[in-house]
Amino acid sequence: MIIKKQFFDLFIFFSILVGSCQFSSASETIISNNCHEAVITFLTHPTKRTLAALSVTKDNDCWNITVRTQENESFNKYFKKLIELVGNGNRWAAVYLIEHLKNLDGGDLEDSYIALGKFSDHEFEYLLLFVKNKQLHIDQLTDALTMLPLSVSDNPQAQLTILYSRIKEAIRVTRKDLMKEKIHALKAMNDFKTEILSNMPVKKRCSKQAR
Repeated sequence: MIIKKQFFDLFIFFSILVGSCQFSSASETIISNNCHEAVITFLTHPTKRTLAALSVTKDNDCWNITVRTQENESFNKYFKKLIELVGNGNRWAAVYLIEHLKNLDGGDLEDSYIALGKFSDHEFEYLLLFVKNKQLHIDQLTDALTMLPLSVSDNPQAQLTILYSRIKEAIRVTRKDLMKEKIHALKAMNDFKTEILSNMPVKKRCSKQAR
């Protein structure tokens, strides 16, 4: 009788365990499906509301769906779209990307900084505000403003054109509560400008400085 009871208890235990696993798997599937829909909606209409919809659970805001590339290359299009939105100046896309810079490395991180630099071309004040609100670290601000598109990597004059434009945008910021971030941004860009000029032939360098 004791042996039968032990077998019965084991049977109940494993039944509960299997049922729990099946429930967990089903829950993960539901979350994944919800994430796909939420990511597509957000990337189509990036707003405060669609950004909030990405938080389907406390510990899951669909970021894995946004950046996953190894299992299915088609998922990479979501990340590319996010980068495009940020580069075009969408604030909510920038918020979502900035929240997950810590999860990125290599080329994806570099693309993210380049996109944030392009974001500054549209919304320089907001980029400084991200730093003030401690969403973006001051060193990340430097990377965003000085990590330029690969298309100008061999074209110092094009690099300077971008920097001069961003410096002008920084100067236009007049909010007193952003002066600390503004000063840091200007110093980072001017330092990089000096570095570029120092590596240019003397004739071209003088021509650019004259402007």
